Amino acid sequence: MELRDIWRPRLDLLLTELRNAPAVLRLSYLADLEDRELVERRVSALQKQIMDAWSAQPDCCLYELVVEREVFWRRGASPDEPARRARNDRGGP
Repeated sequence: MELRDIWRPRLDLLLTELRNAPAVLRLSYLADLEDRELVERRVSALQKQIMDAWSAQPDCCLYELVVEREVFWRRGASPDEPARRARNDRGGP
């Protein structure tokens, strides 16, 4: 998967900020109708691009970059989990 052209300049800005001080990077993804597997591939691809760019910098070893990932489902769950979504709609566990 490729990062959209519109986001490429932001990657350089992110790396500049991360070099300023040790940090934990949190990747948050707002999912809607995508299936869980597609969301996982997208988040993994973004994390890989960031980590590859981080490792390619001469000063990348100042600290270990930690990346946390989280996915928020706009409808409470992925579309491939209809039973769970139906339970949540009724207020159940």
